[in-house]
Amino acid sequence: MNGSVEQYRTASGALWRVRWDLPEGSSGQRRQRSKRGFRTKREASAFLRNVLAEQDRGRVSVRSGQSLRDACAAWLDLKRAQDKRATSLDNWTTALETHVYPHLGSVKVSDLRPEHVERLYLDLRRHGKRAGKCRTAGVTCAEHGCRPENHLGLAPKSVQHVHGALRAVLARAVASGALTVNPADDPRAREALPKRTKDTRRVSEGDYWTDAQARAFLASAAEDPLRVLWSLALATGLRRGELAGLLWRDVDLDGASLKVRRSTTAVRGAAISTTGKTDAAARSVPLGPSTVAMLRTHRREQRAAALAAEPGTWTDTGHVFTEPDGQPVHPDRLTKRFSAASERAGLPRVGLHGCRHFAATQMLRRGVPVSTVARVLGHEDPAITWSTYSHAVPDDDSLAAAATESALYVVAESAV
Repeated sequence: MNGSVEQYRTASGALWRVRWDLPEGSSGQRRQRSKRGFRTKREASAFLRNVLAEQDRGRVSVRSGQSLRDACAAWLDLKRAQDKRATSLDNWTTALETHVYPHLGSVKVSDLRPEHVERLYLDLRRHGKRAGKCRTAGVTCAEHGCRPENHLGLAPKSVQHVHGALRAVLARAVASGALTVNPADDPRAREALPKRTKDTRRVSEGDYWTDAQARAFLASAAEDPLRVLWSLALATGLRRGELAGLLWRDVDLDGASLKVRRSTTAVRGAAISTTGKTDAAARSVPLGPSTVAMLRTHRREQRAAALAAEPGTWTDTGHVFTEPDGQPVHPDRLTKRFSAASERAGLPRVGLHGCRHFAATQMLRRGVPVSTVARVLGHEDPAITWSTYSHAVPDDDSLAAAATESALYVVAESAV
């Protein structure tokens, strides 16, 4: 199959157009598609190469009479075949099945127009959170028969995620010839999208415990089978999945550090082991003397329990934190068990992620540089750490003035 790139003139200047052949129709007739509006020849050529590569790989599965639901399902099958991350697949599946199918699933791909996509995004922003809390009663809709229009709108980030998945599905439809242009790229559709927001949010003091509360929790959890995991979470700020996926071979007690190499994520009830999303997620985390001693004791106790177990009742998975049979703890169970332990201690419920906020806050308040805290937490950019935990860095104008004046005073004195 062939294609071409050609220049054309407009009132505002020269632009580039792409034409390409589609697979022959049932009667053998030639079929073509085109796309215009490229600002440079390089941009147009790159688009053409991508279209032809898709067709050559035999991935043109979007037909003109196909429903959007079927096109989405075919796209998800392709992503599974490409061994995409389980969490990404789950997010895409949820975005399409929960938010796109009810609105546009039965619409033929060839009939899809920008106004369809525009209306979808506006509806999601107004009342897309179908299982959310009612604006008026503060309880779920199922409990009092509230109408859907009273629901909370979907979060801006979630609407953007729906857009990303839908846009990718429709891009395949363009490549296959079922559509000439991508409706999700139309200005009307894009204007209906909420403005992009940063992934981070500013943590406040109600999101984590005070020093005294953290100590009270550990004292209350002294007999808890997961007491070491809770302590490590508070001391290092490891994420839930990183704690669940931690292996003994990644813990260097003599070197007082551990390596974060993987994370265990809950995907539709199943525990899936994955690598980090960014290079920063794989990192070395320092351990204090008390934490090292605690982990040594935990390892001895775990080995003793394995030796005392009846034959066939213990499986050595190599995980630091396990169930009584040696199997790794499920991330969702960690969340529930932490909430139960917090309730037994009579403390505010901050969630297991609150331990991460506690660790970050303590490091920053004690003068650990933001860049170091970011590395320990696995943040790709220290700016994320700063924007999330800026409350933990004390504002002291007098200290700032004293720092420069002290340097100048010493210089002036030595010059006398």
